[in-house]
Amino acid sequence: MPLGLASYSLHCHLGRHPDSAWASPFDAFWVLEQASQLGLHGVQFSPKHFELDFHLLERLGQRARELELYLELGANGIEPRRLTKLLEGASVAGAQVVRVTLDVDLSAPLPPQLETALVILRQVSRSACQYGVFLAIENHQDLTSEELLRLLEQVDSPYVGVCLDFGNNLELGEAPEDTVLQLAPHTVSVHLKDCKLPPGRDPERAGRLALGEGDLPLRKLIELLVENSEVDRLLIETPFTPYEGDLERSLREEQAQLARSVEYSRKHLRLG
Repeated sequence: MPLGLASYSLHCHLGRHPDSAWASPFDAFWVLEQASQLGLHGVQFSPKHFELDFHLLERLGQRARELELYLELGANGIEPRRLTKLLEGASVAGAQVVRVTLDVDLSAPLPPQLETALVILRQVSRSACQYGVFLAIENHQDLTSEELLRLLEQVDSPYVGVCLDFGNNLELGEAPEDTVLQLAPHTVSVHLKDCKLPPGRDPERAGRLALGEGDLPLRKLIELLVENSEVDRLLIETPFTPYEGDLERSLREEQAQLARSVEYSRKHLRLG
């Protein structure tokens, strides 16, 4: 199965680490080159890693095609005007998927937020259909799989599905196998991630690691995904590294854990 890169894996290189923001010389075009050099097949860009500028997106899409890479774009939140513009921008770039988060406020009542999300998603799904781009809602440590499924059923659009993250629902007390089984039939994009549970296996303190260095049963999760979905590609997502006052060290470790993840995916998961 082809492997892509979630640009979040290079968050520090792109100057977006919350503890070490810097004037990075790297941009979205550099990310494409990195993915190509690693022998990967595509890139999903996090929203802070590209500009919503149609001219730039057209150039980005052209370069992706030259490198034979597929594209996916991302957004945080579902503000309708920006999301509609992003769907149009995705079509300009030749991106097939726009990954979104609902950004649920866990300190506020959930039902009113879901009602608002439902209205917006129904509205924006018409634009998704118009541009031929899928909206993929990430399970983002806010909704349980059942809550997300109910929302999808109410939206009732073939252009609105799931960006399935293997590890996120651990913090909601879900077993990753259950998350995959429930969401796989609606999945259009996947974050291949590994997590380490601390002593006592407290899911709320799960740490994100390079692939193969955590506790997730990745082979089993991929098997369940293949059996229950039509997904034909996966995106490696490694976390940005902890910053300890040494930017160069953080950059080296970020590159190293991505390289280890790619190697593990090929050698042990037989992907890519």
